[in-house]
Amino acid sequence: MVSYWLLAARVKTLPVSLCPVILGLALSLSSPSYSNTISVLIVACVLCIQIGTNYANDYYDYKKGADRQDRIGPQRMSHSFIAPIHMMYGAYILFALAFVLGIPLILHGGLPILSIGILAIFFGLIYTAGPFALAYMGGAEIVSYLFFGPISVLGTYYLQTGTWYWELIMIGSALGLISSALLVINNTRDITSDKRANKRTLAVRYGRTFSYIEYILMLYTPIIILDYLTDDSTYQMILIITLVMLALQLSRRFGKASPEDLNRLLPLTSAYLIVFSIISVYLLV
Repeated sequence: MVSYWLLAARVKTLPVSLCPVILGLALSLSSPSYSNTISVLIVACVLCIQIGTNYANDYYDYKKGADRQDRIGPQRMSHSFIAPIHMMYGAYILFALAFVLGIPLILHGGLPILSIGILAIFFGLIYTAGPFALAYMGGAEIVSYLFFGPISVLGTYYLQTGTWYWELIMIGSALGLISSALLVINNTRDITSDKRANKRTLAVRYGRTFSYIEYILMLYTPIIILDYLTDDSTYQMILIITLVMLALQLSRRFGKASPEDLNRLLPLTSAYLIVFSIISVYLLV
């Protein structure tokens, strides 16, 4: 049973929430006010919110008929091994746990952190829930970009230092774009099944060519941002070229991938996010 809950948590997608937090922590590490306790609470909260969102998505996609037996993507647990009502309870418990763990962060960071926490849980729930679910209206990429990008980096840095600066928005945007690229893969793979469920993702609305262009921009724009934010040097040039070569390989795979191939592209793009984050820490800290 535990293995089913782990599958529903979609562990391979967790770097999208962890990478911007780790970058924010790395950038704030030299601050005199840096706190290990705050760091642990931030990581715990973002993981609870992301896993809670994944559980909610599993449940509400099942309820809306978006996940059928012929689905090409990873098997959803509400459709197979976990009672749907239990999946819903799991989501609510994790959202509640995130709020409880976030109370010290709210007391420490004030109203901005309270606003971020409430909005993160709210959007995590309505991502697939309700008549105006974001994933069913083509708004998923925008929310993913914001919360797994600039908001996460800014919020983390602000909690550790009490300050922020504009460049955080730029590097946060780079990570947010790569995180959104994972959604582009998912939505492109599921075009056929999403059409049947009236799930109007951007891929459904505008087609595969649009998704391909979107994916390319989400891989290469972060490289341009990182190159702009970092000083020119031999090491910087080598690392930037490395990222360009990785992005080239990924974009080529996307261009000719079957729906089954897109499943295999997901962990590769997640790995690209991790590599990009490591390089960003090295060049920026």
